[in-house]
Amino acid sequence: MYFGVTSLLHPGDYSGPFYLSSTYTLFVGSNFAFIFLAWQASLVYENSRRIGGVALEMLTTEKNPTTAQERFVLIAEKGLSLNVWKMTPMMRSFMFGKMGTVLTYSILFDSLQH
Repeated sequence: MYFGVTSLLHPGDYSGPFYLSSTYTLFVGSNFAFIFLAWQASLVYENSRRIGGVALEMLTTEKNPTTAQERFVLIAEKGLSLNVWKMTPMMRSFMFGKMGTVLTYSILFDSLQH
């Protein structure tokens, strides 16, 4: 992201349109890939929460639940998710926060150099 931000802020420092176009392509492609992968990871958490709610509702309406159903509800209530450093589940807000942080630090490092 740093090279993309630097080339956007100072296009005269880079020689040739090929270098700029390849940098812009890499910048857009890597950001799109990060957004897409983080979005897919957030869907794991959201769907796990939804399935947990449905399973709990089914268990409360069932008169004689089996042990397998009870075990499934216990597992579903835990909320499966893809974790970030085994600390916090990946949610959509994490994706935007991470992109904003990296963009801010890229601009900060650029301002320190120029």
